[in-house]
Amino acid sequence: MSKSPPITRLEGTITLLLLLLPALLSLLIGGALAESTYGTVQLAQFLAAGVEPGAAIPQSPIFLLLFTLLDRSGLPLIPAALLLGGAGWGFAAGVVYHKGEQPFAALITAVLLASNPLLPAAAAVESGWVLGVALLAWSARQKELDGVWILLLPLLRLEAGGLLLAMLLARRRRTVLLKVVGLSALLGATIWWWLGETAVRAALFTLPKQDSWQPLASLVTQSELYLLLIPLILLGIWRLTVARRTEAAAAAALPLFFGAGDLAAAAIVTSGALLTGHGIHLLLHWLERAQPPARNTQVWRGRLAALLLLPLLMAQGTTLYRQLTMQPRQMQQLEAAAAEWVQAHSAPDALLLAPPAVGVRAARPIWGDYARLQTAALPALLDELIQRPPQIILSDGRTAWDYLTATGWFRERYRAVRQLQAADERARLTIWMYQPGPFDRGAYQPLQVAVANGVHLVGARYWPEQIGPGEAVHLTLYWQADTAVTDPFQVVARLDSPVDQVAWAQRDEVRPFSLPLDWWQPDQVIPERFVLTTTGSIPPGVFRLSVSTQELGSEEFVPMFQDGNENALDRVTLGYALVPWKSEPTGEPVGAAFGEVAQLAGAALPAAAAAGETVPVSLTWEALNRPEADYIVFLHLLNGNGEWQAGDDRRPQSGQFNTLGWLPGALIPDTHYLTLPDDLPPGEYDIFVGLYRPDTGERLPAQAVDGTAVPDGAYPLGRIEVSE
Repeated sequence: MSKSPPITRLEGTITLLLLLLPALLSLLIGGALAESTYGTVQLAQFLAAGVEPGAAIPQSPIFLLLFTLLDRSGLPLIPAALLLGGAGWGFAAGVVYHKGEQPFAALITAVLLASNPLLPAAAAVESGWVLGVALLAWSARQKELDGVWILLLPLLRLEAGGLLLAMLLARRRRTVLLKVVGLSALLGATIWWWLGETAVRAALFTLPKQDSWQPLASLVTQSELYLLLIPLILLGIWRLTVARRTEAAAAAALPLFFGAGDLAAAAIVTSGALLTGHGIHLLLHWLERAQPPARNTQVWRGRLAALLLLPLLMAQGTTLYRQLTMQPRQMQQLEAAAAEWVQAHSAPDALLLAPPAVGVRAARPIWGDYARLQTAALPALLDELIQRPPQIILSDGRTAWDYLTATGWFRERYRAVRQLQAADERARLTIWMYQPGPFDRGAYQPLQVAVANGVHLVGARYWPEQIGPGEAVHLTLYWQADTAVTDPFQVVARLDSPVDQVAWAQRDEVRPFSLPLDWWQPDQVIPERFVLTTTGSIPPGVFRLSVSTQELGSEEFVPMFQDGNENALDRVTLGYALVPWKSEPTGEPVGAAFGEVAQLAGAALPAAAAAGETVPVSLTWEALNRPEADYIVFLHLLNGNGEWQAGDDRRPQSGQFNTLGWLPGALIPDTHYLTLPDDLPPGEYDIFVGLYRPDTGERLPAQAVDGTAVPDGAYPLGRIEVSE
């Protein structure tokens, strides 16, 4: 590019039109902004409100700062983003027009940039400014750069700044580089001080865009006239290659600098427009040489350039018309309606998986990259959803959504609450809301259980811990596979008595159910749900919740190995559920406490018995906390010298009320039987009670009702008279 001559009135009018056209088109199209622009707007909303954003999307610090100021001033951000983005492309088009070496070719390139229908929706708000300043910096002379370097400030995002720094290095503008780096550091420090670390972190780190070429390919499907660009671009490449211009490298390298970022589509469009301009320049040159014009050369070039520009403008106009009247415009209207519904039916911090425009309009944090939802990415996306499910999901008409919403995991957790449909049947949105339920309650417990089929049970969650007859326990098992799982397996979830192993609830189901088998990736954790509904005749007691696995078509258990133990288990205990005893405490009140585990609420024992008899002793425990150990109750008969004469050691109620299933406040019946020896001498004997751990023999400390410590953890329950 060369320095342009002084601007005439006509050139000034053209420049003004180029500056205004993109902004007007952006406002006319409506809320079609790039995803990163919505991210910038939303992050500005959160920063202005002092709220931590839900997801970090790459931002431009200058525009982030500007949008935050606008939001704090109460001004609408989306129209501001449209105007700023359009003005940037008007600026880029003006640079191309004034810096081009062939006026008519430069004009065509500028018009193609200014009217391109991709730019508002596929390019970030700073894209036009980035590329315009890049072209200006490339074409400017050394004296002009002192004015250009100030325009580099909006370009602190790594891929944008990287492009400019590379251009300046290529032109050996070291002085300007020092100014850019210094002022960039100052601006970064200012943003850190005013907006905080979140803004700086979002400004420096970018997320890759899925497919930057896809928007360009969609243009050809909307108008075949865009195919005319191909020979012109090829001519432009030929001209720059033959001329060995460094400008060829710059034009071709634009997409490479942005290939992994959200500016990629804009860079590709700009590169294509520049090459198109050079192709037109070469074509005009060839035509002049083949048949020199007889009259005014400039008029002849202008008419020929207009003929070349006409079909390209028709293609641009066709696409813009489609955006205004067909599916994209209708989808924007649906998104606006969806945002209004979301704002009215959700909390301000509700996490949202939806198009970015919905998140911005509803002022809700966005879960992740909505555009990433493609069929090939579903297994990885579902894994992320399982780890952190959003409260609200919006699905559109893409096939990938049909697959995702049909999975067992999705159907168990989400309910369609609103259907939005436009005149074009392809433009539709469905609003899904997460349905919190019993599976979301209860504490998660990590597990280390290896199953012989290469699957690991890594966690479990169940609720409630206390049930009544006919009620259900809701169990979630978290499975992880070492390698790709090729065969389903049978899971047996069971609620049984630890005394006689009688099952009072059981589910035998083929798993996995949450997702298709071929979606289950190695190391991916999936939740599987079970509902264990008890019978109406289940008695009071503590019941064991366990799980086992079987191969399909076989009743044999698949070995399970817990916590690295080499001893195989048929089933693994997950926890206990309590069916409460609803009677009043038995006998006289006691009130003795045993550690932080239980209080002896009542006791009943006979005053006298004969040697050789079996004496019943009824106890009622009240749980103070949930015990962490399996305790045994001891009942000892001692003579006046403190010598043991008889005893009964067993788990509460003969194991029916295992202490591992006690819950705070629960009353636990516990009947013991002391068999007196036949040769027990007549006299008075004392009965002592306490609890101990069977694995260590350690007794719980005991305290009387007045707080006095009881020696050896054995509380004196009462005295009995023994006769012959």
